[in-house]
Amino acid sequence: MRNDKIAEELMCLKFSFRKLDSDYGIDHYFYNGKQFVLLYLLENGNAAFPKELSRDMSTSTARVAGILRKLEADGLICRTADQADNRKVLVSLTDKGESEATRIRNTVNAVIENIISILGPEDSMEYIRINKKLLKSVVKEDDKLGGENSPL
Repeated sequence: MRNDKIAEELMCLKFSFRKLDSDYGIDHYFYNGKQFVLLYLLENGNAAFPKELSRDMSTSTARVAGILRKLEADGLICRTADQADNRKVLVSLTDKGESEATRIRNTVNAVIENIISILGPEDSMEYIRINKKLLKSVVKEDDKLGGENSPL
């Protein structure tokens, strides 16, 4: 099959998955900003600066500030002055936030385990291999452009 036909088929698949996302909320846990922040904190030592969150979410600091306000109002995070530099604010999980982040992580893991059961172990490992290859390619391209967005 020619590359242009393969590209067209991949694009159609991507649109089909996006439609499922909007119809059924399949990727709900992967795209919700509040849940991303909670999982990020859980997986990164329970502390981060808003600027780090903004960078790793690829979103504006204003958007992150709005998310943090909501999470703080819900009692899921707290913001404190950084001991090393009082001008900076450090975001961390509360006990309630840690429980919620753990619940979200378990739900995401269950979704992924379901995907693995559908694909089977061989196809799952192949999917992981292909995604790693794509990620390395993107990182190389980003490095050529200055490397600010490199996830590795």
